[in-house]
Amino acid sequence: MDLLAIGNKIASAIILSVILLLSSQASALFYLLAIKEVALIQALAAASMFSLFFRLQQVGGPTDLSQISYVAAGVALLTGTLFFGEQYSHITWVGAGVIVVGIILSIVAQSQNSRSHKV
Repeated sequence: MDLLAIGNKIASAIILSVILLLSSQASALFYLLAIKEVALIQALAAASMFSLFFRLQQVGGPTDLSQISYVAAGVALLTGTLFFGEQYSHITWVGAGVIVVGIILSIVAQSQNSRSHKV
C-alpha cells in the first residue's frame, strides 16, 4: 500500500514536470530547485498522507472514507481561523456543525450495526 502511495506521487511529479517543460511554464521547475528542501518535505508529506488515506480506505471502508473530505474542510476552517485570522460567516459555522453531527450519527449507526451483526 505504501509503495502505491509513493509511486502515485512520483508518477504525478514526472507527468507534471514533463507538462511544465513542454509548456511556457518551464521556469516553475527552477523555482522548485531554489527551494528543493521545502519541495522534498512537501512531497514526503503528500506521500505520507496518501499512505494514511489508503490505510483509512482499507480499515474504515467506504463510509468512513467518504467523510474524509468533510473532515478536511473542517480542519481547514479551524486552521484558517486559529492560525491565519480568517473570519467566516455564521452560516459557515452552522454548516460545519451540521457536518460534525452527520459524522457522529454515521459513527453511531456503524457502531450499532456492527454490534447487531455480532449477536
